[in-house]
Amino acid sequence: GLNAGRLASWLNMPILVDAFWPLAFYTLLLMLTIAGDCFLNAQQHAKTAAAFEVAGQVLVSVALIAAAFVWRDVVAIVRALVVARAFTFVAMAAYIHLRLHGLRARRYFFGLWSQIRYGVTLGATGTLWVVLERLHEFFVSRHFGTETYAVYSAGCTDIPVLQMASQSLAVVALAEFARLEQI
Repeated sequence: GLNAGRLASWLNMPILVDAFWPLAFYTLLLMLTIAGDCFLNAQQHAKTAAAFEVAGQVLVSVALIAAAFVWRDVVAIVRALVVARAFTFVAMAAYIHLRLHGLRARRYFFGLWSQIRYGVTLGATGTLWVVLERLHEFFVSRHFGTETYAVYSAGCTDIPVLQMASQSLAVVALAEFARLEQI
């Protein structure tokens, strides 16, 4: 199995020993929520997708602040984030299933293997992109001290507006690519 201790040692991140599985589950829930967001956009329900996205971010932010204020423990904060993200995903999945008949519609499962192949390719590319985009941070955190990493990280802060714009364009482009694939 996965050895969180070895990974934590290699990345010089001792928090991974205690929070590896909650972080992994949070990442899985985040990916599923993004998939639901893409599904809503592909079904031309952009306002609903935006409402779920905003409500989810507000809920996660409130959970983060509340957990930090109450427990003052990083692992407890991560667990609160998992609960908040799970609530967001369950609400989105329930909406898709009950209002859009997304999980029981016949056409949803049409071409399932093509969808899986497309999704795995897209997911692997996205994962590789994130790793390559953050590789410099992993290197600095591994080979330099905490203080040096803090200064480096502050100097490499991304401009949030650019990330929001690129993510928004990616969701719209994904739906357009899916439409063009059907032609």
